[in-house]
Amino acid sequence: MDWISVLRNSQHIVVYPCAGTDWQAITFTTKEFLQSRIVEPSCEYEQIHEDFKDLTFYDPDTLLYIDKNKDIDFYSKDKGFSNILFEDKKTRIEDLSCERLETDNDINFASLHVISWISMKKPTWSSNELPSREKKLIFVNADWKIVAYKIYINNISVYIGLGVTDGCRFGGNDECVNDIFFHGKNLPNIINKNHAEYWITDHFPHTSDGFKDLKSGDYIEAKPFRFRKIATLLPMWGFYAGPYAGPALFKLIFDESYYKSETF
Repeated sequence: MDWISVLRNSQHIVVYPCAGTDWQAITFTTKEFLQSRIVEPSCEYEQIHEDFKDLTFYDPDTLLYIDKNKDIDFYSKDKGFSNILFEDKKTRIEDLSCERLETDNDINFASLHVISWISMKKPTWSSNELPSREKKLIFVNADWKIVAYKIYINNISVYIGLGVTDGCRFGGNDECVNDIFFHGKNLPNIINKNHAEYWITDHFPHTSDGFKDLKSGDYIEAKPFRFRKIATLLPMWGFYAGPYAGPALFKLIFDESYYKSETF
């Protein structure tokens, strides 16, 4: 089985470039967490725009983790199955099964995992304990630009793109995936051509000074599409922490006429 075939059989895909082994991303993309930010904003002074108050979210079934660091490999026959990938006082993630996937020569390797995500305690943003759930995780060891291009040419639709801790400040990335001026080939642009819906990030190069001032409903122009902020997810989190800062959820709004005329 090849990794593109797995994506084609997925409904709601999260793409996380330069992911490493960062499991915070799973929490960011659960439907309960995103819904909680609409119902009860994370900042007491944040007012969710009227356009977003009736939003409902889906729980992603597939996580596409991308990292070009060759020292990271979730797949190992020596490990066996049912390995605990991550555990703290809040969350435990177990690897229930894993198998190597077929790839092209420009990808070092790819593996498919079925993981169990278990909430160990009731989160502060929920009135109930979260149910355990299983997800597919595809780990692809390659440069994110190669993977993004293959997503594009194979017409894979992405539900959420993650641009937090993407490696532009640390890790092995050579450029920021959130850079809206990266020659039109940044990740939001690529996945948005296949009608991606949402983007999560805590920074945009060239606009970071104003990131903390973005309110729900505000736009960041990035022709041929726009980011429209929905909500702050975790204020005071990450390098760019501060009021209205921290990772935020954006709606991707695209210009259909541009895509009909523009080539990748």
